[in-house]
Amino acid sequence: SISSTTPSGQPFGRKGKEASMIKYKSVGHRYLGFCWKAYHIGRKEALERWAVRFTDEQWSLLQDIADELERDRVPSSHDSGFFSGRERQATDKDEDEYQDDDN
Repeated sequence: SISSTTPSGQPFGRKGKEASMIKYKSVGHRYLGFCWKAYHIGRKEALERWAVRFTDEQWSLLQDIADELERDRVPSSHDSGFFSGRERQATDKDEDEYQDDDN
């Protein structure tokens, strides 16, 4: 059990109930989303709008994430539309690619 006088080995260990873990995940996702929105509007604007201030290290880590996502970006012509909500029409070229895979 968790005691206020005895340190625990893992601060977010699975000692609680599943509902607690769901809550932790929900709060974590919301916080990451907030940080991502702040990153996209910029440090100065985030400070002015929401009074949030990031350390240089935190901002650098957000930049690293943005860079990694940019490197992994698939050209929009290859977007299936599944995640973006955009419908995709198959082209003749796409049809040829599928036929080539069968050979």
